[in-house]
Amino acid sequence: MHKALIGSLLATIAVLGARDVPPARSSPATQSAAQRGVGFDAASVKPNASGDPASSIGFEGGGRFRAVNEPLVRLIQEAFATAATPRPEVVGAPGWVQADRFDIEAVATGSPTPELRQLMLRGMLTDRFRLASHRETRALPVYNLVRLRDGKLGDHLRVSDGACDAIRKPGAPTPSPELLRSCMLAFARASLRINGMTAAQFATAGLTRVVDRPVIDHTGLGATAYDWAIEWTDPSSQAAGGDSGLPSTVFSAVQEQLGLKLEPATGPVDVVVIDHVEKPTSD
Repeated sequence: MHKALIGSLLATIAVLGARDVPPARSSPATQSAAQRGVGFDAASVKPNASGDPASSIGFEGGGRFRAVNEPLVRLIQEAFATAATPRPEVVGAPGWVQADRFDIEAVATGSPTPELRQLMLRGMLTDRFRLASHRETRALPVYNLVRLRDGKLGDHLRVSDGACDAIRKPGAPTPSPELLRSCMLAFARASLRINGMTAAQFATAGLTRVVDRPVIDHTGLGATAYDWAIEWTDPSSQAAGGDSGLPSTVFSAVQEQLGLKLEPATGPVDVVVIDHVEKPTSD
């Protein structure tokens, strides 16, 4: 497996398995961290106008960070992610934060912890994008993930064998590429698969990325890790008139394949509020 891909996957595993990182309340906190020497030694930020849909983001080992064709919103989410909120909502940002793409390479000495990596990212965003932000909890539209009335779980959901839990523990040896792939979120146009996640992790790290609002776990499945897999009809095949025999939407797939349901609601959502941001200076 390509080194960059392994690094990106390991970075995601670190976020999923790490303890919550104390959130930065404002940009002065980030600046003071950078002033204490928690930062990259060098960073390159370049616009990417390729139009290529492919992108990647993550640490490639040690203190080397690389993002290819990523919008600033993804960098902000990476910098402020916690185990409970691996993909925080970003509000108050201008449109270019979602639309413009960037290539970023940054290096630092040593092998920083996940907590220090996030402080380094926050410092770089403050320095190069003049980012100022704060955290809030807001009442926003959400989906509650609940069990169906009969309580029977679907056949696309089974208790994990524990292999993925083991590789997410601090200090665990680098797993084989095959095991690494099986323990990572796998997204396609109309499918989602992940092994070794609790219902809460699957809701926040998985389903939130494929529906139009945050998902909050109310299944009562607790801390048990499961292997999850859902698949629904690809919208492009629907438009062409094909019949895949799969559920028509992600919502019906959750019901038919997992024995769960997404119910619209209003709930507390951890958000990153953008107070100020600028397009980056040229290298």
